[in-house]
Amino acid sequence: MRKWWPQSLVLAGCVLAAALTPGIGNAQYRGGTIRIGVLNDQSGVYADIAGTASVWMARKAVEDFGAAAKGMKVEIIGGDHQNKPDIRHLGAGERHRQRDREARRR
Repeated sequence: MRKWWPQSLVLAGCVLAAALTPGIGNAQYRGGTIRIGVLNDQSGVYADIAGTASVWMARKAVEDFGAAAKGMKVEIIGGDHQNKPDIRHLGAGERHRQRDREARRR
């Protein structure tokens, strides 16, 4: 059976697409506070699997990274969605809006 696309042409296309993709790996810290949200089930049926320990582990990961030693301020924000999609969606949106209001007041 004859191949429709030669393998080398597909490989060259993938390499070209990867080379022309802008913004990959260009994240830079420019001061201010980095806020990382951990929104999970902390009081429902999955609290034993991914409850408040997830927030603690995120804080430990920031410590292991050494953000304070590098002059970065990182804030870990924990939230409980109680394994309900409506609370999960509204909770994350409200937290985002609340942070925006606080930032505008400063």
